[in-house]
Amino acid sequence: MLAKNNGIDEYYGDETEDAVERYQSYYGLKRDGLAGKEVYGSLKGNKSNSKSKPSQAKGTVHLPASAKTWRTYKLNVKPIKKNSDWSLTPARYGGLTYKILDKPYPDVVTIKTGRGKRNIYVGSGTSAVVK
Repeated sequence: MLAKNNGIDEYYGDETEDAVERYQSYYGLKRDGLAGKEVYGSLKGNKSNSKSKPSQAKGTVHLPASAKTWRTYKLNVKPIKKNSDWSLTPARYGGLTYKILDKPYPDVVTIKTGRGKRNIYVGSGTSAVVK
């Protein structure tokens, strides 16, 4: 559901931190990437530390027709240029509007595309309109 089982290597690296941040986001916990008391309490079923359901839609994002392409990222990678493996084409459709499913990182939103759930960067340096 939230992370792939890529084997246990006893190393708390970038992939582990990303998985913990996704878990924290999914369950409404403070997102810091650390597997602390709140995360362990949630894993043990302590309902006071977690939401019972994933968060609902958080508005919309519009990608204007002036954008020829817009990079997308799989949910299990950091949203940086080298990790983009597919792009949307807003210009081709006169712009695109999506429901925001999640906000996993600052200036990053999760949307549902033809390729499933994807993250996109919508920071102030872009022409994205978040409502």
